[in-house]
Amino acid sequence: MSEVSAQAWLLEFSRNQVAAVGLHELLEVLSRPKLYHVPMASARCHQVLVWRDEILPVVDFGADPASEPDDAAPGGAVTAIAVYQTVPGEPLRHGALQLNVMPKAITVADNMACALPESHPSLSELAISCFFYENLAIPVIDLTRVFEE
Repeated sequence: MSEVSAQAWLLEFSRNQVAAVGLHELLEVLSRPKLYHVPMASARCHQVLVWRDEILPVVDFGADPASEPDDAAPGGAVTAIAVYQTVPGEPLRHGALQLNVMPKAITVADNMACALPESHPSLSELAISCFFYENLAIPVIDLTRVFEE
């Protein structure tokens, strides 16, 4: 029996905060797009951007108070446009994620599965699974939870 594998995007939110999503869940990556501040919004989602005539929330896990400060790329170097669906059959929705670096395409196999890390509870709360990659436990985040909860 052959090993089952899937393609994923490795997302670096800060030097110490990394997660993954399925390959089909990122549509586009923008380099420093124009972001608009939203007063009185949460620290993790206090900006929006206009993309293809849609106003998208921009989630920045690097700005999460639970994360350690990262001087590498204040405000994120790139913004990834993500796609998700709240219920099968309903229209697709979009959101944006601030990243320190370009997402990296990787292959994940079943034998890489591991327990969720406790080091970053904000990501673990959003995770649907986890795998071990390059000596790190990488949570696979559910984009519906990221943008809808």
